[in-house]
Amino acid sequence: MKIFAVIGLLLISAVCGMAAGEQVGERGRAHHVVVVVWDGMRPDFVTEATTPNLWKLAKGGVFFNRNHPVYPSSTEVNGTVMATGVYPERNGLMANREYRPEIDPLSSFGTENPKFMTGKDYLLVPTVVQMLHAAGLRTAVAGSKGVAVLQDWSHNGTTEAAKESRVVFEGKSAPEGMMAELTGTLGEWPKTIEFPNIPRDLWTTRALTEGLWAKGLPAYSMLWMSDPDYSQHQMSPGSPMALAALKSVDDRLGTVLQALDTTGLGTTRMFL
Repeated sequence: MKIFAVIGLLLISAVCGMAAGEQVGERGRAHHVVVVVWDGMRPDFVTEATTPNLWKLAKGGVFFNRNHPVYPSSTEVNGTVMATGVYPERNGLMANREYRPEIDPLSSFGTENPKFMTGKDYLLVPTVVQMLHAAGLRTAVAGSKGVAVLQDWSHNGTTEAAKESRVVFEGKSAPEGMMAELTGTLGEWPKTIEFPNIPRDLWTTRALTEGLWAKGLPAYSMLWMSDPDYSQHQMSPGSPMALAALKSVDDRLGTVLQALDTTGLGTTRMFL
């Protein structure tokens, strides 16, 4: 039984490159931003016992306890709002499945499916990732779910930053040749979804921290994980399966934080 698929934005890490002795905030802006999404998360799930890594960040950062999605239970709608920064009426994506006769006159389609992302007007506004590319900044996006591809849906940027940026989504990549490199390091993308979906979320996290970050931390990164949403579609929130899913994604968050610590770039700020 499907319970819900509300998106929880859990972490925005602003890692500031700091000179010795420089205090946080003196430069006034972050040099690197990392966004981590736990699909299906809610603020009341954050506890010291269940999600210790996230709980620790929340205690030392800014916690929005009334955080909510733009449109409940529509992953692609919320994902596109996060990608563009504007509401559906402006970005043009209204549902998880849509009917657009110019794309398919006979049936609706999944709006996260890259084969339908044709034409310059698939989204009506540029995404944050595309704007960063235009500004000459490199990005890295990795997601266990197809929604991650919406962050850079066109993959046709002509700037050097766009050419050096990567998107990994549900075991695929843009550019496509990136997957051979990743599977050589991480092994094959797990073929089946599990509950909790540890294999796919772990593979995707490593794809970001060991693959996409191998040549240095880009200006902007996003990691989109499938749990606890996938597990909560099978069992209700608070069930043993759902709690195990929370532990899994919290462990993945720990992997990201450890990888950031090894960069030596400075501090991490957290917003929930």
